[in-house]
Amino acid sequence: MIKKTVLFVLITGILVPACLLAQSNSLQPKRAFVLQPGDAISITIVPDGNAADRVERTIIIRPDGKVNLPLLGDVQVAGFTPNQVDRNVTQKLKAFMSSAEVTVNVTSFGGHRYYVIGEVRNPGYFQLGKPITVLDAVQLAGGATTHASLNHVKIVRGDPKNPVIIRVKLKDIQKRGKNQTNYFLQNQDVVVVPSTLWAKTGYFFSNLLFPFRDVIALVLSALGTLYFVRR
Repeated sequence: MIKKTVLFVLITGILVPACLLAQSNSLQPKRAFVLQPGDAISITIVPDGNAADRVERTIIIRPDGKVNLPLLGDVQVAGFTPNQVDRNVTQKLKAFMSSAEVTVNVTSFGGHRYYVIGEVRNPGYFQLGKPITVLDAVQLAGGATTHASLNHVKIVRGDPKNPVIIRVKLKDIQKRGKNQTNYFLQNQDVVVVPSTLWAKTGYFFSNLLFPFRDVIALVLSALGTLYFVRR
C-alpha cells in the first residue's frame, strides 16, 4: 500500500507540472502574424542566386486574400504567416527555375485589428499596425480608469464559441516590471479590462436607483427646504 502511494505521488509530481507547462506554452504569444486582406507585404525573389535579376514588389493583399506575382500569377497568402508564404512561393518557383531565394516581409498590418473594452477611457477597436503588447493596447485606448481591476485583465482569443482566455496582471506589469503576462496581441484579440468589486457594486446600486433618482432628489430638496423653514 505504501509503495502504491509513493508511486502515485511520483507520477502525479511528474505529470501535473508537465501538463501545466504544456498549457502555459499554449498561451504564449505568437509573434508571427497570420496575413489578412489589407496587409501590405514586400516580396523579394532572387532567381538562381543571380542578384542582378532580383525582383522586388510591395503588394497589398486583395480582398480575396491573393497577390499577383511574376511567373506564378495569383497566389493565396491570406491565412498564412510570412514564413509559410516564403516556403510556398519558393516551392512554386521550382517549376520555372532551379532555385530561388524568396524573402517575405510585412510592411503594414492593414488587415489586422484588436478590441479593448471595459474600464478604459476610449474603448473600441484599433488597427494592429505593428506588433504591440497588451499594456500598449490599454495605453492606446486612453489608459485604464480608476475603477479598473488591473490584475484581472483578460485577452479573449480565437473562436468566440470556444475562446482561449489569457489572464493578464496589468498592475504587476506597470508597478513591478513583471512582464511575464505582457503578451503580444494577435488579430481579432479582445482585451477586457474589468471593474473592481467596489465599482461593480456602485454600478449596481446606481442602475437600481436610476428610475427613482429624480424622485429622491425632489424628496431631499423638499426635506431641506422644510428644515430651513422650521428653523
